[in-house]
Amino acid sequence: MLGKDSDPDTELGAEILDEELIALLRNNAGYINELRVRRLGDQLSANGPLAIRHTRPGFSRDRVTVALDDDTTLKLKLFWPLTVTLASLISVAWEADIGWVVGAKSTRGERVNLYAWSAQLIPAR
Repeated sequence: MLGKDSDPDTELGAEILDEELIALLRNNAGYINELRVRRLGDQLSANGPLAIRHTRPGFSRDRVTVALDDDTTLKLKLFWPLTVTLASLISVAWEADIGWVVGAKSTRGERVNLYAWSAQLIPAR
């Protein structure tokens, strides 16, 4: 931690500050991710559906990586395997009794709900 004798303008002070910021981010990664996912849900409510560039399901289709049109990536760990091809994301919300409920449209135009016990939003680089 920066002491009263540490100067953040020096190289050593900047290194210590960088280490503290990295530790702060690491310790709050879950909370930061939750804010990102909730903000995605808010953006979908305000701006409407977001196109999906491609969906990459895992081996048993219960893990899904969704590349969104805004260059972000949504990783879901689903309760049940994905059985449709997704075209757009409609909503994302946290339900205390269920977990993450992700509303989407399939390529056939049907609305589907995906139920996930984990959602991670990876921001655009």
